[in-house]
Amino acid sequence: MPRYDHPNFIVRRDLGKTSTAGASSVLRFASFVRRRLKAVHFLPIVAGTATAFTVAAASISGTTTTALGTHTLGTAAVAGGLRTLLVGTANSPRGVTFAAGDLLTLTNATDATGVYEAIPEYEALPDSAFTA
Repeated sequence: MPRYDHPNFIVRRDLGKTSTAGASSVLRFASFVRRRLKAVHFLPIVAGTATAFTVAAASISGTTTTALGTHTLGTAAVAGGLRTLLVGTANSPRGVTFAAGDLLTLTNATDATGVYEAIPEYEALPDSAFTA
């Protein structure tokens, strides 16, 4: 029986990955346990050439793809600072639940040069099955 005051359930987790330049390039994050995605943070590394440089977030569960939102990074480089895309509704608790094996995808729109660090922020859920 999990303890709900255990750090696995009260500490937010994150994991960063760097995107590749190119229109329609995709970053994927796989969920190994049941968890709730709270937000995706972006840190532009290489400025896009278009002010409309956007990244679309989606969840994939089996054959079902659900749009989670888009975020515009534009022509800002590192000086633009960290940007945040909140997912889910403002209801308590905010977020989108991912089952084990579900994917979070981040897809570049049409900008060919923009590069960013993507950092999903999530929390493990109490009924998650962890590796022993």
